Amino acid sequence: MVLCAACLGMGGLMAQQPGAVSAEDSARLGQDWEGRLLRGDYGAVTSRVDWVRITGRALSGLPGTPQAKAAFVQVMATNAAAAFDQRLRLFSGFRFLGSVRTNASGGVVFRMLLPGGGVDYHRYRLERDRLGLAVADVFVVSNGEWFGESVRRSYVLAEARKGAVWTSGVRPVETELMKSVGVLDRALGLAQKGLAKEVLDVCQGLPGSVQADRSVLLMRLSAAQVADPSQFSGLAEDWGRLHPSDPGLDLITFEKLAREGKHARSAEALMRIESFIGGDPHLHALAGAELALGGKPDEGRRMAEQSVAVEPSLATGYDAAIGIELHFKRHAEVARWLDRASDRLSADPKEVVRTQPQYEAFRASPEGIQWMDTEPEAKVVGGVRKSGGKLPAAIRSDPTLPEPPAGFGKQAVPADPRNGKGAGELKGTRPR
Repeated sequence: MVLCAACLGMGGLMAQQPGAVSAEDSARLGQDWEGRLLRGDYGAVTSRVDWVRITGRALSGLPGTPQAKAAFVQVMATNAAAAFDQRLRLFSGFRFLGSVRTNASGGVVFRMLLPGGGVDYHRYRLERDRLGLAVADVFVVSNGEWFGESVRRSYVLAEARKGAVWTSGVRPVETELMKSVGVLDRALGLAQKGLAKEVLDVCQGLPGSVQADRSVLLMRLSAAQVADPSQFSGLAEDWGRLHPSDPGLDLITFEKLAREGKHARSAEALMRIESFIGGDPHLHALAGAELALGGKPDEGRRMAEQSVAVEPSLATGYDAAIGIELHFKRHAEVARWLDRASDRLSADPKEVVRTQPQYEAFRASPEGIQWMDTEPEAKVVGGVRKSGGKLPAAIRSDPTLPEPPAGFGKQAVPADPRNGKGAGELKGTRPR
């Protein structure tokens, strides 16, 4: 699962703040972009991102010659535009999660699903230009920071490789980063080769302020998670002290915690990420599945139901609920959820049950035998019932479900039955 922090609360990263954008305007734009992205109209988004302007703004006030800055801006903007377009085309499902506000600027958040089950989040900070609303900066979740901040660091290090060390016009830690560029490059090279222990050894030679830098500390945490669990614990404490509101650590540990059977802690990490993003039924269901396996099955079931209530076309809520009931061998509930899922998703539940090993106990149970022998009602595939009847304009939530927590899914667009791509694929396993 591809994840990293969607930093909704980070302000003051840009030298110049964009103009105010209302939440209503942000929401209208987000809904429009969702529809266009689902139709493959990627230009609707890419045309509103001026990478030259974003890159130039990030370098505003930094030392360096105008020629060096102009050359750097051109290269960085060209590469960013190509990478951004390519990234958008990788995803098969797009969901506008809501509008947010950071300082005076408006913004929108999107969830993007990969065909293989991965997920990423994009946060767009908005401003007004002569054509209307435009993107002032981009936070691609798997990158872990605003693009403008990445540009700034890249430029500082690029100039350091030419021999520059600035002591004014930059942040104190940036001066130390420039002095340490050789060691940092060596550590990055080792990290790319997967040499985790060597990364930790090299980073020991960095000044304390550089070791505590968010990007460097995250690199050390990733290496320690593989090579030195005892050092990882100490670094995790450092992270909590230095970056208390940043879920970057959760993003690199929640899957590891789940694999180690530490499901309650994995659920806590997922809930912190969801809170940071601003609410997402996908993460809510994942956390519910982990919470159930961690000893709170009723709460986990409730969270899975809430996910389905908020976004009925999303596979994750059904997948979480079925996985929970399979784990606890509540076969009647497995059958009930399979029936509910069969009317929402394009996957054939009977084929899934027939072929996947985690359903072995269910297949042998009286409830499973009866369910397999029962002829299903007309099934929805791609928004059309096999009997030929069209789905209603909007899928209504089950009124018997518990109410979601305050604010959960509040800004989400109502479920769109046309969004077959975003529905995912029913697997009946604990979501990963």
